[in-house]
Amino acid sequence: MLKYIILKSEQTIYSHLQRIYPSGEIGTYYTTSPKNIPYYTVVNATPAGHTGTYPATGLTEVTYYYSRNDAGNVLVHHFEVGTSNSLLP
Repeated sequence: MLKYIILKSEQTIYSHLQRIYPSGEIGTYYTTSPKNIPYYTVVNATPAGHTGTYPATGLTEVTYYYSRNDAGNVLVHHFEVGTSNSLLP
């Protein structure tokens, strides 16, 4: 299973699950690579498990993390509805 996640949010950008080996190919070599996703930059180009051999049992999960290119700092203000009374100092 390949997962493409936004860094620090665990929000999935893209996920790909498929039967990754027909019978008889257990133990053969595989390699994965990050996707080019518009407005995002991959943070970990070589995550754990990005290469290996197909297991006889279980699921191999590879997760690529991305950061959004145009994400800046966000300043949050908390006000009481309908007023300018700040709820936090």
